[in-house]
Amino acid sequence: MEKPAPNLEILVIALPDDTKPRVFLSDQLPVLREFSGASLRPGFHGAYSTSMRRLGVQTDEPCTTFLPKLAGMKLLETLTIYHLKDVDLSTAPHPIPVSLPNLTSLTTFGPLRAQFIYMAYIHNAPIRHLELMGGGGDGGPLSREDFSGFYSLITAIFRQFTEQCAFEMISFEVHYSYFIFEHPNESAIWNWPKFGSAQHQLCKIDLLYASFKGLLSGNLSGVTILRLLIGPGQVGKMDRSNDSLVRFFNALDHVTTLEIGTFHVLQVFLDIQANNNGTTVFPRLESITFKKLRFPGKLDHDVILHFLCQRRSVGVPIRRIDFDYSCMQGGAEDITFLKGVDDLEVTYKQ
Repeated sequence: MEKPAPNLEILVIALPDDTKPRVFLSDQLPVLREFSGASLRPGFHGAYSTSMRRLGVQTDEPCTTFLPKLAGMKLLETLTIYHLKDVDLSTAPHPIPVSLPNLTSLTTFGPLRAQFIYMAYIHNAPIRHLELMGGGGDGGPLSREDFSGFYSLITAIFRQFTEQCAFEMISFEVHYSYFIFEHPNESAIWNWPKFGSAQHQLCKIDLLYASFKGLLSGNLSGVTILRLLIGPGQVGKMDRSNDSLVRFFNALDHVTTLEIGTFHVLQVFLDIQANNNGTTVFPRLESITFKKLRFPGKLDHDVILHFLCQRRSVGVPIRRIDFDYSCMQGGAEDITFLKGVDDLEVTYKQ
């Protein structure tokens, strides 16, 4: 801004991406509380924007120099940063941690490693909505130290998701390019369109474990609906002996409804039970719904029947199974094998 604007509270610049102006926020805007739609010039500093509550910008600076400039924004509630630059902390100086005590929503677009760094160096933030979007390549590999720190950070975020509220449903979606967690008050979204390397796939399944670990610290006794829309490829990577995974499923002992995207998840539950002296996962489970996945597949009759028989043998039979029309290759003909199961209601939603 070239001229003082002492009363300006909201500044939104709506222009095509390739014509974003470079704006210099200064002490000419003492009460500005919302700004979005432009690149910030290097001279920007958060000390000029102490009243800022919502900030959405793109920056040419690496996080090592940009993050400290947010330190003065103690009232900041929503932060969106586009076009992050990748930084290798093995060669670059580590940024100074920034405390943002009112930040509840963080959205970043850019290489995976750069997004992890932003998360790791924003401290004391009561984040309730977290969205990490891919773009500009995945960046360089994460070091063992980076990954360990990120795992701990995710655990802490999910712990705070559940510390002060009870809820009835938890939902996870894990596919080849994205991870979504939701319950009625909080959400987290990771979307990396260019996921491809084995290392990044490992990061995503470990993200699930970290989420489980954090959620375990909260009150899960009210959860009656669990939605696990996990693609077959990701289910295949799940370690059935992982402590956080086993403890999380065992803690959900009030779940009555399970919504899944693939029968492979039922095999996970069977494996966990076999590894834990037959302890039944979800002892109050009554109904299962097969939801739509991006790529429908052929049902494995043996796995489903085995799961139903196991439940019946321990006195907790499944009473109802629902199928979405789009979750199977063969349509209604795929579920004829269930007609002979006693006391089981089966529906097929077209």
